[in-house]
Amino acid sequence: MKSPIVTIGFGEEKDYGNGLVDYTYAEKIYNLLKVEYDKNNNLKDASKVIDENETKRIIFEENNMVEGKWSGHGAMAADAGAIQSFQDGAKEPDKNAGIKGLVKHQPWHGGMYSNYVANYHYLIKVANAVADLNKDASLSQIKTRIKRVGATAGMNYYVANKVETYKGNVWSAMQDRLCTYIVPELKGRSGNNKKAYMYGVASHVATDVFAHASYRREEKKWEYIQHHFKTINKGKKDEKKVVDEKYRFKHADNIECVVRRYNTANAVLKNIVARYNGNRNSISVLRDFLVENISMKDTERKYYNTSVIVYTEANKNKNATYRLHDFYNYMIKAGETNSSVLALWKKINSTEHTD
Repeated sequence: MKSPIVTIGFGEEKDYGNGLVDYTYAEKIYNLLKVEYDKNNNLKDASKVIDENETKRIIFEENNMVEGKWSGHGAMAADAGAIQSFQDGAKEPDKNAGIKGLVKHQPWHGGMYSNYVANYHYLIKVANAVADLNKDASLSQIKTRIKRVGATAGMNYYVANKVETYKGNVWSAMQDRLCTYIVPELKGRSGNNKKAYMYGVASHVATDVFAHASYRREEKKWEYIQHHFKTINKGKKDEKKVVDEKYRFKHADNIECVVRRYNTANAVLKNIVARYNGNRNSISVLRDFLVENISMKDTERKYYNTSVIVYTEANKNKNATYRLHDFYNYMIKAGETNSSVLALWKKINSTEHTD
Protein backbone atom coordinates (compact mmCIF):
# COMPACT_ATOMS: atom_id res chain seq x y z
CA MET A 1 0.00 0.00 0.00
CA LYS A 2 1.30 3.43 -0.94
CA SER A 3 1.32 6.15 1.66
CA PRO A 4 -1.82 8.32 1.39
CA ILE A 5 0.32 11.37 2.12
CA VAL A 6 2.20 10.84 -1.14
CA THR A 7 -0.57 9.57 -3.40
CA ILE A 8 -3.08 12.31 -2.73
CA GLY A 9 -0.80 14.80 -4.45
CA PHE A 10 0.40 15.37 -7.98
CA GLY A 11 3.43 16.94 -9.63
CA GLU A 12 7.11 16.06 -9.66
CA GLU A 13 8.61 15.45 -6.22
CA LYS A 14 11.65 17.59 -6.98
CA ASP A 15 9.38 20.55 -7.69
CA TYR A 16 6.46 20.04 -5.34
CA GLY A 17 7.71 17.96 -2.42
CA ASN A 18 5.01 15.37 -1.73
CA GLY A 19 2.72 16.96 -4.31
CA LEU A 20 -0.11 19.43 -4.47
CA VAL A 21 -3.11 18.07 -2.61
CA ASP A 22 -5.93 16.47 -4.61
CA TYR A 23 -8.66 17.61 -2.24
CA THR A 24 -11.41 15.33 -3.57
CA TYR A 25 -9.26 12.20 -3.33
CA ALA A 26 -7.90 13.18 0.09
CA GLU A 27 -11.43 13.67 1.43
CA LYS A 28 -12.45 10.29 0.02
CA ILE A 29 -9.55 8.59 1.82
CA TYR A 30 -10.41 10.32 5.07
CA ASN A 31 -14.05 9.24 4.92
CA LEU A 32 -13.09 5.65 4.13
CA LEU A 33 -10.43 5.40 6.80
CA LYS A 34 -12.65 6.99 9.42
CA VAL A 35 -14.91 3.94 9.51
CA GLU A 36 -11.95 1.55 9.61
CA TYR A 37 -10.71 2.69 13.02
CA ASP A 38 -11.89 0.72 16.03
CA LYS A 39 -12.98 2.28 19.31
CA ASN A 40 -9.35 2.38 20.51
CA ASN A 41 -8.34 4.38 17.42
CA ASN A 42 -6.42 1.47 15.91
CA LEU A 43 -6.48 1.12 12.12
CA LYS A 44 -7.94 -2.24 11.08
CA ASP A 45 -6.82 -2.79 7.49
CA ALA A 46 -6.31 0.27 5.31
CA SER A 47 -5.35 -1.79 2.26
CA LYS A 48 -8.98 -2.84 1.90
CA VAL A 49 -10.30 0.67 1.51
CA ILE A 50 -7.65 2.77 -0.27
CA ASP A 51 -7.56 2.65 -4.06
CA GLU A 52 -4.88 4.18 -6.22
CA ASN A 53 -5.66 7.74 -7.24
CA GLU A 54 -6.35 7.44 -10.97
CA THR A 55 -7.59 11.00 -11.44
CA LYS A 56 -5.79 12.75 -14.30
CA ARG A 57 -4.24 16.03 -13.30
CA ILE A 58 -2.95 18.94 -15.35
CA ILE A 59 0.77 19.32 -14.71
CA PHE A 60 2.44 22.59 -15.59
CA GLU A 61 5.54 22.55 -17.77
CA GLU A 62 7.48 24.29 -15.03
CA ASN A 63 6.96 24.82 -11.33
CA ASN A 64 4.56 27.74 -11.61
CA MET A 65 1.87 26.26 -9.39
CA VAL A 66 0.99 29.67 -7.96
CA GLU A 67 -0.20 30.72 -11.42
CA GLY A 68 -3.30 28.54 -11.19
CA LYS A 69 -5.53 27.09 -13.88
CA TRP A 70 -9.19 27.66 -14.72
CA SER A 71 -9.82 24.02 -15.66
CA GLY A 72 -10.43 22.69 -12.14
CA HIS A 73 -14.24 22.90 -12.22
CA GLY A 74 -14.64 19.91 -9.90
CA ALA A 75 -12.37 21.47 -7.30
CA MET A 76 -14.17 24.80 -7.64
CA ALA A 77 -17.48 23.03 -6.98
CA ALA A 78 -16.02 21.17 -3.99
CA ASP A 79 -14.77 24.42 -2.51
CA ALA A 80 -18.26 25.87 -2.96
CA GLY A 81 -19.71 23.03 -0.88
CA ALA A 82 -21.23 21.00 -3.73
CA ILE A 83 -21.83 17.26 -3.34
CA GLN A 84 -19.84 14.72 -5.35
CA SER A 85 -22.37 14.29 -8.19
CA PHE A 86 -22.40 18.06 -8.69
CA GLN A 87 -18.60 18.01 -8.84
CA ASP A 88 -18.70 15.16 -11.37
CA GLY A 89 -21.05 17.11 -13.61
CA ALA A 90 -18.94 20.25 -13.34
CA LYS A 91 -15.97 18.36 -14.82
CA GLU A 92 -17.95 16.64 -17.58
CA PRO A 93 -17.75 19.20 -20.43
CA ASP A 94 -13.95 19.14 -20.28
CA LYS A 95 -13.66 15.36 -20.53
CA ASN A 96 -16.63 14.15 -22.58
CA ALA A 97 -15.63 13.76 -26.23
CA GLY A 98 -19.13 14.72 -27.41
CA ILE A 99 -19.03 18.21 -25.90
CA LYS A 100 -15.34 18.80 -25.22
CA GLY A 101 -13.57 21.81 -26.69
CA LEU A 102 -14.52 25.49 -26.82
CA VAL A 103 -14.01 25.92 -30.57
CA LYS A 104 -16.47 23.20 -31.62
CA HIS A 105 -18.80 23.27 -28.62
CA GLN A 106 -19.30 26.90 -27.60
CA PRO A 107 -22.65 26.35 -25.80
CA TRP A 108 -21.08 23.96 -23.28
CA HIS A 109 -18.17 26.24 -22.37
CA GLY A 110 -19.60 29.72 -21.98
CA GLY A 111 -18.38 30.68 -25.43
CA MET A 112 -19.20 34.18 -26.67
CA TYR A 113 -20.76 33.02 -29.96
CA SER A 114 -23.80 31.52 -28.25
CA ASN A 115 -26.23 32.92 -25.66
CA TYR A 116 -24.54 31.42 -22.61
CA VAL A 117 -27.21 32.83 -20.26
CA ALA A 118 -30.00 30.99 -22.10
CA ASN A 119 -27.91 27.81 -22.37
CA TYR A 120 -27.30 27.84 -18.62
CA HIS A 121 -31.02 28.31 -17.98
CA TYR A 122 -31.80 25.36 -20.25
CA LEU A 123 -29.47 23.01 -18.37
CA ILE A 124 -31.03 24.02 -15.04
CA LYS A 125 -34.43 23.12 -16.50
CA VAL A 126 -33.06 19.75 -17.58
CA ALA A 127 -31.66 19.18 -14.09
CA ASN A 128 -35.04 19.81 -12.51
CA ALA A 129 -36.76 17.61 -15.09
CA VAL A 130 -34.76 14.48 -14.19
CA ALA A 131 -34.77 15.07 -10.43
CA ASP A 132 -37.57 12.61 -9.65
CA LEU A 133 -36.23 9.71 -11.71
CA ASN A 134 -34.79 7.09 -9.36
CA LYS A 135 -31.62 5.08 -9.87
CA ASP A 136 -33.51 2.35 -11.73
CA ALA A 137 -34.66 4.71 -14.49
CA SER A 138 -33.67 3.43 -17.92
CA LEU A 139 -31.75 5.36 -20.56
CA SER A 140 -34.98 5.67 -22.53
CA GLN A 141 -36.86 7.10 -19.56
CA ILE A 142 -34.16 9.71 -18.91
CA LYS A 143 -34.07 10.72 -22.59
CA THR A 144 -37.85 11.02 -22.70
CA ARG A 145 -37.80 13.34 -19.71
CA ILE A 146 -35.09 15.51 -21.28
CA LYS A 147 -36.99 15.74 -24.57
CA ARG A 148 -39.95 17.23 -22.71
CA VAL A 149 -37.85 20.25 -21.77
CA GLY A 150 -38.42 23.05 -24.23
CA ALA A 151 -35.92 25.62 -25.37
CA THR A 152 -35.41 28.59 -23.09
CA ALA A 153 -35.84 32.12 -24.38
CA GLY A 154 -32.88 33.37 -26.42
CA MET A 155 -31.09 30.06 -26.98
CA ASN A 156 -30.80 30.60 -30.72
CA TYR A 157 -29.76 34.24 -30.50
CA TYR A 158 -26.47 34.99 -32.28
CA VAL A 159 -24.58 31.87 -33.16
CA ALA A 160 -21.74 32.67 -35.51
CA ASN A 161 -20.56 30.56 -38.43
CA LYS A 162 -17.69 29.30 -36.29
CA VAL A 163 -20.03 26.88 -34.52
CA GLU A 164 -21.76 25.29 -37.51
CA THR A 165 -22.98 22.23 -35.60
CA TYR A 166 -25.12 24.47 -33.38
CA LYS A 167 -26.08 27.14 -35.90
CA GLY A 168 -29.80 27.78 -36.14
CA ASN A 169 -30.97 25.51 -33.36
CA VAL A 170 -28.82 25.43 -30.26
CA TRP A 171 -31.59 23.81 -28.23
CA SER A 172 -31.95 20.85 -30.58
CA ALA A 173 -28.18 20.34 -30.82
CA MET A 174 -27.73 20.50 -27.04
CA GLN A 175 -30.64 18.12 -26.52
CA ASP A 176 -29.13 15.60 -28.94
CA ARG A 177 -25.80 15.75 -27.15
CA LEU A 178 -27.44 15.41 -23.76
CA CYS A 179 -29.24 12.26 -24.89
CA THR A 180 -26.17 10.79 -26.58
CA TYR A 181 -23.31 11.73 -24.28
CA ILE A 182 -24.69 12.81 -20.89
CA VAL A 183 -27.58 10.41 -20.26
CA PRO A 184 -25.21 7.41 -19.77
CA GLU A 185 -23.57 9.40 -16.97
CA LEU A 186 -26.97 9.91 -15.29
CA LYS A 187 -28.05 6.28 -15.44
CA GLY A 188 -27.81 4.50 -12.09
CA ARG A 189 -27.76 7.70 -10.04
CA SER A 190 -30.53 8.61 -7.62
CA GLY A 191 -32.91 11.37 -8.67
CA ASN A 192 -31.18 13.86 -6.41
CA ASN A 193 -27.80 12.92 -7.83
CA LYS A 194 -29.08 13.18 -11.40
CA LYS A 195 -30.21 16.68 -10.55
CA ALA A 196 -26.88 17.48 -8.90
CA TYR A 197 -24.93 16.16 -11.88
CA MET A 198 -26.84 18.39 -14.31
CA TYR A 199 -26.47 21.37 -11.99
CA GLY A 200 -22.75 20.72 -12.17
CA VAL A 201 -22.81 20.71 -15.98
CA ALA A 202 -24.79 23.96 -15.90
CA SER A 203 -22.27 25.49 -13.49
CA HIS A 204 -19.48 24.69 -15.96
CA VAL A 205 -21.24 26.77 -18.60
CA ALA A 206 -21.92 29.68 -16.24
CA THR A 207 -18.42 29.89 -14.77
CA ASP A 208 -16.66 29.41 -18.10
CA VAL A 209 -18.33 32.58 -19.34
CA PHE A 210 -15.80 34.57 -17.31
CA ALA A 211 -12.94 32.68 -18.94
CA HIS A 212 -14.11 32.46 -22.54
CA ALA A 213 -16.30 35.50 -23.16
CA SER A 214 -14.38 38.24 -21.39
CA TYR A 215 -12.31 41.30 -22.24
CA ARG A 216 -9.77 43.42 -20.42
CA ARG A 217 -8.95 47.07 -20.99
CA GLU A 218 -5.79 47.66 -23.01
CA GLU A 219 -5.07 51.42 -22.93
CA LYS A 220 -7.78 52.79 -25.27
CA LYS A 221 -9.66 49.63 -26.25
CA TRP A 222 -11.21 46.45 -24.91
CA GLU A 223 -9.27 43.35 -25.93
CA TYR A 224 -10.71 39.84 -25.95
CA ILE A 225 -8.87 37.63 -23.45
CA GLN A 226 -7.57 34.80 -25.59
CA HIS A 227 -5.85 31.47 -25.08
CA HIS A 228 -2.18 31.83 -25.87
CA PHE A 229 -0.63 28.48 -26.75
CA LYS A 230 2.51 27.46 -28.57
CA THR A 231 3.40 24.09 -30.06
CA ILE A 232 6.54 22.32 -28.88
CA ASN A 233 8.21 19.34 -30.57
CA LYS A 234 6.12 20.03 -33.66
CA GLY A 235 5.87 17.05 -35.98
CA LYS A 236 7.27 14.69 -33.37
CA LYS A 237 5.59 11.93 -31.42
CA ASP A 238 5.54 14.02 -28.23
CA GLU A 239 4.12 17.14 -29.94
CA LYS A 240 1.87 19.13 -27.63
CA LYS A 241 0.50 22.58 -26.95
CA VAL A 242 1.57 24.53 -23.88
CA VAL A 243 0.85 28.02 -22.62
CA ASP A 244 3.17 30.56 -24.21
CA GLU A 245 4.97 32.06 -21.21
CA LYS A 246 5.32 35.32 -23.11
CA TYR A 247 1.57 35.79 -22.62
CA ARG A 248 1.25 34.15 -19.24
CA PHE A 249 -0.67 37.01 -17.64
CA LYS A 250 -2.85 37.42 -20.71
CA HIS A 251 -3.88 33.78 -21.05
CA ALA A 252 -7.64 33.19 -20.64
CA ASP A 253 -7.28 30.11 -18.42
CA ASN A 254 -4.84 31.76 -16.04
CA ILE A 255 -6.82 32.74 -12.96
CA GLU A 256 -4.37 35.58 -12.34
CA CYS A 257 -5.35 37.18 -15.63
CA VAL A 258 -7.80 39.86 -14.46
CA VAL A 259 -8.46 38.22 -11.11
CA ARG A 260 -11.95 39.68 -10.88
CA ARG A 261 -13.08 37.18 -13.54
CA TYR A 262 -12.21 34.15 -11.44
CA ASN A 263 -13.53 35.72 -8.24
CA THR A 264 -16.85 36.47 -9.93
CA ALA A 265 -17.05 32.97 -11.39
CA ASN A 266 -16.70 31.49 -7.91
CA ALA A 267 -19.34 33.85 -6.52
CA VAL A 268 -21.73 32.81 -9.31
CA LEU A 269 -20.94 29.17 -8.53
CA LYS A 270 -21.99 29.68 -4.92
CA ASN A 271 -25.34 30.98 -6.18
CA ILE A 272 -25.77 27.85 -8.29
CA VAL A 273 -24.95 25.55 -5.36
CA ALA A 274 -27.43 27.49 -3.24
CA ARG A 275 -30.07 27.03 -5.94
CA TYR A 276 -29.41 23.29 -6.03
CA ASN A 277 -29.83 23.21 -2.25
CA GLY A 278 -33.25 24.87 -2.61
CA ASN A 279 -32.24 28.25 -1.24
CA ARG A 280 -32.98 30.36 -4.33
CA ASN A 281 -36.33 28.97 -5.51
CA SER A 282 -37.98 32.40 -5.46
CA ILE A 283 -35.17 34.05 -7.45
CA SER A 284 -34.98 34.05 -11.25
CA VAL A 285 -32.42 31.62 -12.63
CA LEU A 286 -30.98 34.47 -14.69
CA ARG A 287 -30.09 36.27 -11.46
CA ASP A 288 -27.59 33.56 -10.57
CA PHE A 289 -25.12 35.80 -12.40
CA LEU A 290 -25.95 38.67 -10.01
CA VAL A 291 -23.49 38.51 -7.10
CA GLU A 292 -23.51 42.09 -5.86
CA ASN A 293 -26.19 44.54 -4.79
CA ILE A 294 -27.22 46.53 -7.86
CA SER A 295 -27.21 49.79 -5.89
CA MET A 296 -23.61 49.37 -4.75
CA LYS A 297 -21.19 52.17 -5.65
CA ASP A 298 -18.67 51.45 -8.39
CA THR A 299 -15.76 52.03 -6.03
CA GLU A 300 -17.10 49.41 -3.60
CA ARG A 301 -17.60 46.65 -6.15
CA LYS A 302 -15.46 43.57 -5.68
CA TYR A 303 -16.70 41.67 -8.73
CA TYR A 304 -18.44 43.88 -11.30
CA ASN A 305 -16.15 46.87 -11.36
CA THR A 306 -18.07 49.18 -13.66
CA SER A 307 -15.40 51.85 -13.68
CA VAL A 308 -12.53 51.24 -16.08
CA ILE A 309 -9.24 50.06 -14.60
CA VAL A 310 -6.68 49.39 -17.32
CA TYR A 311 -4.69 46.15 -17.38
CA THR A 312 -0.97 46.61 -16.72
CA GLU A 313 1.88 44.22 -16.13
CA ALA A 314 2.68 46.17 -12.96
CA ASN A 315 -0.59 45.41 -11.20
CA LYS A 316 -0.52 41.76 -12.37
CA ASN A 317 -4.21 42.11 -13.25
CA LYS A 318 -5.26 42.21 -9.62
CA ASN A 319 -7.38 45.33 -9.99
CA ALA A 320 -8.00 45.34 -13.74
CA THR A 321 -11.55 45.56 -15.03
CA TYR A 322 -13.23 42.96 -17.25
CA ARG A 323 -16.23 43.08 -19.57
CA LEU A 324 -18.38 40.24 -20.94
CA HIS A 325 -19.25 39.70 -24.57
CA ASP A 326 -22.83 40.73 -25.46
CA PHE A 327 -23.87 40.14 -21.84
CA TYR A 328 -26.53 42.85 -21.89
CA ASN A 329 -28.20 41.55 -25.06
CA TYR A 330 -27.93 37.94 -24.00
CA MET A 331 -29.69 38.80 -20.75
CA ILE A 332 -32.50 40.63 -22.55
CA LYS A 333 -32.97 37.78 -25.02
CA ALA A 334 -32.98 35.29 -22.12
CA GLY A 335 -35.83 37.19 -20.47
CA GLU A 336 -34.38 39.65 -17.95
CA THR A 337 -36.71 42.64 -17.66
CA ASN A 338 -35.69 44.44 -14.48
CA SER A 339 -34.43 47.86 -15.57
CA SER A 340 -32.04 48.27 -12.63
CA VAL A 341 -30.42 44.90 -13.24
CA LEU A 342 -30.17 45.58 -16.97
CA ALA A 343 -28.58 48.96 -16.25
CA LEU A 344 -25.81 47.18 -14.37
CA TRP A 345 -25.40 44.53 -17.07
CA LYS A 346 -25.07 47.25 -19.68
CA LYS A 347 -22.12 48.70 -17.79
CA ILE A 348 -20.16 45.45 -18.00
CA ASN A 349 -21.20 44.61 -21.55
CA SER A 350 -18.86 44.53 -24.54
CA THR A 351 -19.54 43.81 -28.19
CA GLU A 352 -15.97 44.25 -29.38
CA HIS A 353 -13.67 41.40 -30.20
CA THR A 354 -10.45 41.18 -32.14
CA ASP A 355 -10.29 37.59 -33.41
